[in-house]
Amino acid sequence: MKQWTNNIYQITFPAPHPHARAANSFLLYHERLLIDAGFAGTANYARLTAALAQLNLQVTDLQGVVVTHHHPDHVGLLEALPPEIPVYAAPGLAFYGTSAYQQAIDRLKLPVVVPPAVRRNVQQRLETRLVPALRKRTFYPLTALTQFGLHSRTLAGHSAQDTIITDEAGHWFTGDLLLAGIIFNSLLDIDPISQEVVPHLRTRYRQFLRQVETLFPSTATLYPGHGIPFTMEEATRIARQNQRFMARIAEQQAALPAKAPYETVVQATLHQLHVPAYFYVSALY
Repeated sequence: MKQWTNNIYQITFPAPHPHARAANSFLLYHERLLIDAGFAGTANYARLTAALAQLNLQVTDLQGVVVTHHHPDHVGLLEALPPEIPVYAAPGLAFYGTSAYQQAIDRLKLPVVVPPAVRRNVQQRLETRLVPALRKRTFYPLTALTQFGLHSRTLAGHSAQDTIITDEAGHWFTGDLLLAGIIFNSLLDIDPISQEVVPHLRTRYRQFLRQVETLFPSTATLYPGHGIPFTMEEATRIARQNQRFMARIAEQQAALPAKAPYETVVQATLHQLHVPAYFYVSALY
């Protein structure tokens, strides 16, 4: 556990497989709030309880958990936390724990140019985000966080619903919207309300990137879902790097014939990046 201020502690949960990154939860000590809940598993629950014990706290002392988005590395430990602990999240989070989510994956609509094998790859990736424990929780609106002196803003970009949390001291908890060392971080997702693929998610992510320098004050510190906190100087660099990469994708796609084969589009948009087919589809949206 790392202490960043007299109120903010970072608890890092190791990834369950070598191709994933360790996930962060941030404890707001005075408010007794946990921002994001890390990977599931008994070892990670033990890691959480041990971190709290260092501060003479128990899990039952938590006044709530705030979720930045629905991915398993951010909601995993909700299955182990006592049900009486409030969970604050954007509307529809429970959808990702229900059979309705699986049904939405099964009837997934993708461009006709996407080969069947790639379509199945996408479905498998989406299925990894099914967290049955979510349907057992009671969720509270993010507006209720004002009782703790916190404010929230929800937008789409990395996922269908990305929530940014800020306190009154200029600390911003941004989930996976901006991550050092990762580009093209807009992931194909299913909207919990319409239960269809989120339209134009990449466009929405690009809009967020363009707003970074005005959305956050110059003195802000950003606390990401993976890695360590960074300043606005680093946030601006990451946003611009993403923008350059996404502009390159758009230029390459625009140079192709309108009826170019799918594989041609893949090679043109993600040349030499060696990423899974799942991301190829994300690049088409």
